[in-house]
Amino acid sequence: MSKMQSVDLLIELLTKGSDDDPDAEWKAAIALGDVQSPEQKHRSVLALLESLTSGHSHALIRAHAAESLGRLGDRQAVTPLITALHDPYRLVRAYSTGALAALGDTRAIKPLLELLEIEDYFGVRAEVIKAIGVLSTRLDNALHQHVQDVLKQQREDELERSEYGTDRVLAEIDRALYIFKKEVDESEQSGY
Repeated sequence: MSKMQSVDLLIELLTKGSDDDPDAEWKAAIALGDVQSPEQKHRSVLALLESLTSGHSHALIRAHAAESLGRLGDRQAVTPLITALHDPYRLVRAYSTGALAALGDTRAIKPLLELLEIEDYFGVRAEVIKAIGVLSTRLDNALHQHVQDVLKQQREDELERSEYGTDRVLAEIDRALYIFKKEVDESEQSGY
């Protein structure tokens, strides 16, 4: 089977599933994230975007589609991934957050900050903060300071929660704030 045929098969499994394997769709979503050739990547991105946005796919398929879109690195996925931050399934929100960080597009900062304000699941909050830390290296000074202030406030809010998973969120906040401090120190040393 040629690589083109295997991509065709993966896309077919993603969209139609398999009578022999009830997990075929989400497995195909994961496998499509490993495609290498530009033509195959483009076809994979389109199929994954359809799975993420159509509303017909199971939540696990949407989550793995989001994850694979981040690995494929195609920026046309940014807007659909931002929309997926409002998915009712927390794994889709978490994987979309990670994909946005992988894509490195700062348009995601504002929606991520908005999600951070309303998210009730600690795992998603931790992923949002991790993504903000990754994206922080691309921010201008004004936004940089705003994000830093939001993270400091979030740290205070997390300390008041004292629920399962708070330690993970606090660790991500501390890591992100460390990244911010390191960037400021480096820019001061370089004279900018």
